[in-house]
Amino acid sequence: MNQKQTDITTGKQIRHLRTQSGMTQEELAGKLNVTRQALSNWERDVNEPDLNTLKKICFLFGVHMDDFAKEVITKMETCEKKRNDNLISMI
Repeated sequence: MNQKQTDITTGKQIRHLRTQSGMTQEELAGKLNVTRQALSNWERDVNEPDLNTLKKICFLFGVHMDDFAKEVITKMETCEKKRNDNLISMI
């Protein structure tokens, strides 16, 4: 896995899609029935949208869920590897 892949986050993907379409956070938040603050938190990777909201985001921008699922899997694998490396170094 290269560094560029690990730099891509769900939040960055959402922000990219939103800005590419010329939408403000307020506009996208309204379409998703969430607050602008919630959307801002997603884009800053403070937290992530739930699955139903992620489906709405994908539908709005014509993106396949696979593109977002790959990122989640990558994050999980990275965290698991770090945890395993830490355990090994402790032994």
